[in-house]
Amino acid sequence: MKLFYKLSIFILSILLINSCKKDKPVPPVLSTSSITEITNTTAVSGGRVTEDGGTPILQCGVCWSTSDNPDISNYKTTDNEASGSFKSNMTQLAPNCTYYVRAYATNSAGTGYGSSIRFKTLGDKPASASSDATNILTTSVSLSGTVNPNTLSTTVTFEYGLSTDYGNT
Repeated sequence: MKLFYKLSIFILSILLINSCKKDKPVPPVLSTSSITEITNTTAVSGGRVTEDGGTPILQCGVCWSTSDNPDISNYKTTDNEASGSFKSNMTQLAPNCTYYVRAYATNSAGTGYGSSIRFKTLGDKPASASSDATNILTTSVSLSGTVNPNTLSTTVTFEYGLSTDYGNT
């Protein structure tokens, strides 16, 4: 009976000690927000931390690259994560370029990433060149030129007038 009592206490002690151990921290779990406000050189994204991994979030933001699955060794933002969601402004992007972006969050156990989302920046501002006027008559003239819209919706007009103030289109 004494042996049974000692063995029971030993087993209960082991169970009690193991039940007090905390789970080992893991990297955070998060999602990447949709890409919005895309221009030729900027865009906005962000993320939402759904699980902190058992320790406080030390840093979060988005990372991006022209290759899929970017990580924090690529371009990145650093944001203050307040209530789990954050918003990030990506700047100095190249016009008419495809990028991949994903949210990240770092805790003491490591860095977790959201899914990678692909987007394309708008083209650069339109470029134009005009040629010399031809077929010049008393009441008419022919004007010509070329326009590269750089993937942007573009309206093309000519301005003319009796001085460099023009005034007519």
